[in-house]
Amino acid sequence: MISEDYEFGKTSILNRKKYTLVIDGDTSRSFVRFTVFPKSNLKFKKFKSNERVKVSMGIQYHQIVLILLLNILFHAICVRSKFLEHIDKTFEVSIALSCQIMVVMGLFALGTIILVRGPSVETVTIFKGTGLQLSRVKGIVIFPQQWNRKLFEQVEFISNERIIDVVINEGFCRGFRVIFYLAAIVRKSPTLKLLFPSNLPNIDDQRLIYNISRKYLNGQEKPLRRTKD
Repeated sequence: MISEDYEFGKTSILNRKKYTLVIDGDTSRSFVRFTVFPKSNLKFKKFKSNERVKVSMGIQYHQIVLILLLNILFHAICVRSKFLEHIDKTFEVSIALSCQIMVVMGLFALGTIILVRGPSVETVTIFKGTGLQLSRVKGIVIFPQQWNRKLFEQVEFISNERIIDVVINEGFCRGFRVIFYLAAIVRKSPTLKLLFPSNLPNIDDQRLIYNISRKYLNGQEKPLRRTKD
């Protein structure tokens, strides 16, 4: 279901200017999952699995085009410059020019594929009475999402006993601009644990995540509302 209001057991997709927030939970209310897709990842698709709606990223065509353009440019530089001749003189390589171009282009292509990554997709999963799990994926753009999750997903679980509270904190960034961000206060940790370190949901979405998270973690029912101007 695509809705501006979150409903338990259904998938809510909230489209914003700079990101898309996907909220997913089960009907038994044992967990709830918040996923932030950056703006460049808005081309996602939905599919049904066990009568549930799941969200999967689409192909990042702009990133693939960037990789192709970089490789074409590098090939033109190699062919029209004396780059390969310089390699021959330096390392005394006696390989045919066509083979050298293939090797160098292959290495450059591999490098661009590894270095040009997709934007970070961050997920916070709240398990009722158990804790929260933070995951972040910044995978290779030509790989399917399932491969990227298996190879590059960074996962951290924080048990309920270690979580003191979830808060919306105020901070300053460049230009003395005031921002608000979601964080967890973790026992015996000198710093706050950011829930979305790479993406910054707006304050209204932060309130929504805050209220649902507190209800799952410690049964707090009193919602945090926008103060009147």
